[in-house]
Amino acid sequence: MSLQDKPIDDKPSDERREPPRIRINREQIVLILLHRQINPSQSIADGSNICPVEKILRQLTDNLHLFSNNNDCLSYAEKAKDQTIFMIIDSSYASADLLGKLHTMQQINSIFIFRQAKDMPVPVLSATDYCKIVNVSDEQDNLTSSIEHITDYIDNQSTIFTVCDQDKQMSTRDVDQESGMFIFFQLVKKVIKKMLPNEDAVCKSKEEMINKCRLDCKDSTKDLENIIRFENEYTADQAIQWYTKDCFIYKLINKALRTEDIEPLYTYRFYINDLSACLAERCKLLREKTSKITVFRGAKISKAEIDRLAQNKGHLISTNGYFSTTWKRAVANIFAGIEGNNRSHSDLYQSILFEITVDLEKYPEIILADIQDISLHKDEEELLFDLDTVFKLESITYNDTLSYWTCMMSASNEGRIIVRQYLDFKEKELDNSDDNEVAFGNLLFDMGQWSKSRIYFENLALRRTNDPHIQFGIASCCRALGDINQALFHLQQAYDLSMHIEHECLRLKGQICCNLLRTYQEYGDFSKAAAFGDEALDFYRQAGEHSNEVGIAKVWINFGLLNYYKGHDDICLEQLERAHTLLKRTSQFDGPEISECYKFLSFAHYHNGDYDKALDSLMKESQITARLFPTNHPQTAATENNIGKQYYKQGKYEEALKQFRRAAEISERVSTTNSANQIVFLNNIGKALYRLKQIDEAE
Repeated sequence: MSLQDKPIDDKPSDERREPPRIRINREQIVLILLHRQINPSQSIADGSNICPVEKILRQLTDNLHLFSNNNDCLSYAEKAKDQTIFMIIDSSYASADLLGKLHTMQQINSIFIFRQAKDMPVPVLSATDYCKIVNVSDEQDNLTSSIEHITDYIDNQSTIFTVCDQDKQMSTRDVDQESGMFIFFQLVKKVIKKMLPNEDAVCKSKEEMINKCRLDCKDSTKDLENIIRFENEYTADQAIQWYTKDCFIYKLINKALRTEDIEPLYTYRFYINDLSACLAERCKLLREKTSKITVFRGAKISKAEIDRLAQNKGHLISTNGYFSTTWKRAVANIFAGIEGNNRSHSDLYQSILFEITVDLEKYPEIILADIQDISLHKDEEELLFDLDTVFKLESITYNDTLSYWTCMMSASNEGRIIVRQYLDFKEKELDNSDDNEVAFGNLLFDMGQWSKSRIYFENLALRRTNDPHIQFGIASCCRALGDINQALFHLQQAYDLSMHIEHECLRLKGQICCNLLRTYQEYGDFSKAAAFGDEALDFYRQAGEHSNEVGIAKVWINFGLLNYYKGHDDICLEQLERAHTLLKRTSQFDGPEISECYKFLSFAHYHNGDYDKALDSLMKESQITARLFPTNHPQTAATENNIGKQYYKQGKYEEALKQFRRAAEISERVSTTNSANQIVFLNNIGKALYRLKQIDEAE
């Protein structure tokens, strides 16, 4: 059991125009057809008996689910809580009971009712009670047009600002609150750029991306044809043209970016580098013409998202994907449905116009390109921002006459300023590394994606055999995941391999021994732990004591933890304070190492019964982790739990309960968290509820 897992009671934008054609990102939409004339089990190849409505829907998407039974349809829809669902219903099924149930499901976005003939009855429906009903039609073309129209809204919505929440897919993040994720996204961009140093690496990356695209698009003949065309015809200078096409590139790239999962970014690194490079080159041309510009973006978003924007006035937000804007307010107005009769299909969405000012002279880091002349959608007069551009949300106001919101924003570099010291340090560290494959795996680990990091390193080990760096990476993941035996096995492999390297790799040897000290302590073999700790100090001193002070401090932290478990409280506190002094002297900023030091200092104070000092140390740790790590990081969950323990010990059970619940919520969202941690967090919630005499909930 790790220390953080110990139970509470243990010690420790002109003229009116027709709407331009909009790219549709259908991968987010699920279509469900409920119709009497369909056979869900019938093969698509047997097209002779397929229902006409089914045929036209299959032209729109491959993501179509068929039902002829009310209950089966409702059961499926209820379970698809993470989807955006369009329901197409045979009018004979459109009962008040069914429609009422569908309207209660958040995942049901829009409902379309289709009649086989004009004389077929449709129940009298109140627009107030059934606001999700978009269209009642007896013409196939009308149905198709209506579905595509609403799909445009969803696609437009998915790529605009909705201040960061806990959804799996996010188009923006609040940089003030999510600086940790911002840091890692910047580092990932740097690493994947360095991973393509020559033509061979580019070809390999392109092949990996194409194989992944084929797998993701296996059910779409059109996409597979475009993938073949891309494979045979694509050149690096065509990246923007391919991005503006109605094809697989746009939807797959943006899906990968919005999930904030850096593993797909690795797969698409070849194309992402090309697209960002093309935007940077075209940005130089824009800077030669002007320095200050205003661009626009129109969209329809939910009232909840409007509220989140209003609550975050003055905050910094950054887009995860490439962010599309236009020179013309009129174009943005059309996208937002402000002009003409292009009103929202229901009260679910509200029109919003983003007006963004950009000072290219003041912020040389901002990459923004005018792509109108090479885009396939020239009438959009589009400008495209590069990945992760930061904006400051200046104001949001409502126009009562035309019923739309205006959000004023300005492009900014303040996001980098927030985390400049640590980001500069990590970028310098990457610049000094000549092993970008290992650096990427380490980034996965640092982000708390331990399982993915382990799989990445294990796959790397199949190609790079007998490499101590890879074995060390696997071992670190195993220990974080609670697999101590495998951690020791791979650490021993790394140790043995490092000893046989022709050139001395003293720093790596020190890192390996330092981890052996920690892992053997967790295993319970204190003697071996101490021996490896001494060896770690020796290797670091041979490598140069001054240049390895952080590594040495980590050894002292682990020694302190060892003595904590041995019950040597005074020695433990002395060694942890020694590490703290060394880190404070060495670093100009508080990094992860000092955060860990504060954590273990809190345990030492806790053990000594000094709960105020313990809580103070944990609060310092919490401030650092909140700044450096993504919100959904296992370490954040552990910190919240430990703070809760301090409150609990002081009899502040309400505060303790709040911390325990926060820890459990984070842990539940993090797939790489050791399941034992979640059990402890839930147990602590139960204990706090018991103390608050909320017995029923505690059980």
